[in-house]
Amino acid sequence: MPQHDPYAHSQAEHARGPGRGRDWISHRGAVAKTFGFARLSHRGAVARIFGLGWLLALAPGCAWDDGEPFATVSATLTAELAIPPGRDLGQGWQQLASNYQVAIDEWQVEPDPLTLIGGDPDSAAGFDPANPPAGYSLCHNGHCHADDGSLVPYEDIAADLGQGGDTSAPVVALAVDDFDAAAGTEQSLACAPSCDVPRTQLLRAELPARRVVIRGRVRDGQEPARVAGEQEFAVELDIVTPEADPDADPSGDELRWSSPLAIAVDRGHDPDIALDVTLALEARVFDGVDWAARADAGQLNELDSDSATRQLVIDALGEAALTVEVTRTR
Repeated sequence: MPQHDPYAHSQAEHARGPGRGRDWISHRGAVAKTFGFARLSHRGAVARIFGLGWLLALAPGCAWDDGEPFATVSATLTAELAIPPGRDLGQGWQQLASNYQVAIDEWQVEPDPLTLIGGDPDSAAGFDPANPPAGYSLCHNGHCHADDGSLVPYEDIAADLGQGGDTSAPVVALAVDDFDAAAGTEQSLACAPSCDVPRTQLLRAELPARRVVIRGRVRDGQEPARVAGEQEFAVELDIVTPEADPDADPSGDELRWSSPLAIAVDRGHDPDIALDVTLALEARVFDGVDWAARADAGQLNELDSDSATRQLVIDALGEAALTVEVTRTR
């Protein structure tokens, strides 16, 4: 009976050369050698692999500390003269609630930068002007109408609600060029100085205006006519904003369009934020004007010379719709 040679199998494999027989490295050893850990035990190799993962995660290009950019923002602004259903009379004429009719020839706006207001993401989500709390109704132009008839700034309401309203602050400012809403405008906005956004909760977008000039024509839509024929009108509103003059009287005129936001800026959300901002201005700002009285006073070409008419137009302008559509990508 032939005797078993314990070395025969290994000798045969050796004779076959560097093929499968030479691949005596275990799977564990192969993994270790692949990652350069041939001399490490299995436990040591796994530890080194996971350590490499942490190093890659912390490599340059990822900012993990508070104060570093968590996102970048870009924005476009579209401003237009909107004509609500039922008011379009054709050939540029619009019906007013007072049965007067106007045609807008020019609607110049000189804005301050569009500002994104942020707050502490670890506190309450923030006061939402689109959802007024009890005791308030319409919210626009930076304030809400209280049940007692007073106008209360957003910040005061947030503070009263215990949401730390004083913690909100401008995060990003985007420069806006002057525009004529009657002609329509669409512009890409440039950040000043940076489009980087730190960790925060974007609560709202604000667009202040420091000057508005509207020129057009007015006629009466009823008989007998209260205003003779078709007459030109103009209103020029110069508004001192805190952005333009920090020492301005805070009780003075203010024109600030605002839109609520709910944009979380953190590591759990896509970092590229694109905002499509639309400002829709309407001739209804003249619904309350007493055109006959202004014509009799010779003020049609300087409506703002009458303080009551000036304030009426400013308040109505503040109710214009500023909307923001948000798109996020990585």
